[in-house]
Amino acid sequence: MFRRAINASAPAYKAQASAAQPAATVLRRARDPLLSSRTAQHYTLESGHSFIVRPPPSVIPATHSLPPQPSASTSSSSSSGLSGPFAQISALTADQSLLPSDSIENQHRLPSIRSSSLRRASTATPTAELSPDQVAQLQALRRSDPVRWTRSALAREFGVAQHVVGMLGYGQGPEARAVERTRRRVVEQDRLADKAKQGWKRTIAREERRRRRSMW
Repeated sequence: MFRRAINASAPAYKAQASAAQPAATVLRRARDPLLSSRTAQHYTLESGHSFIVRPPPSVIPATHSLPPQPSASTSSSSSSGLSGPFAQISALTADQSLLPSDSIENQHRLPSIRSSSLRRASTATPTAELSPDQVAQLQALRRSDPVRWTRSALAREFGVAQHVVGMLGYGQGPEARAVERTRRRVVEQDRLADKAKQGWKRTIAREERRRRRSMW
């Protein structure tokens, strides 16, 4: 009796289990970007090959399309040694007169990135050449009081660029090296004094930056 009841309820259980199973999902086929793009231009070559021109997304498409079969540039493609579809593609792009007057490359070329210091250096007057006596005087002033006679002060005094003063430096010899060590010591002391004047917020921020740099 119990077996009959179990057997009778088994088909219903199987039907419920089959109904609970999700339906098979239909895989979506991605579109071909060359076929679905609005900016793509399609050309059929004489050999039967398809030639598709599509500019990158960061470039505005050209307002003038290339003609499929230019006659002015066939000689250039034949002289270049190309054959088949490559020769026809080269013929399409060889004649520069067929392109717009203001090409896409010139329209979307980024401006050159130059800092303000480089612009000032390019527009400034040429620096004067220093004589050996002036070089010796510059190094003497730099060694006598490096805190007062900084690069900018010496550059204004002698009419040269700051990097020239940096290249000349303190001169040669143990005296120049001792002055350089003294200047670095003074700069380090000033930096530590500035740190001591800072509040607890800036101190915590500085310590966090130091820890982040240690984990790089």
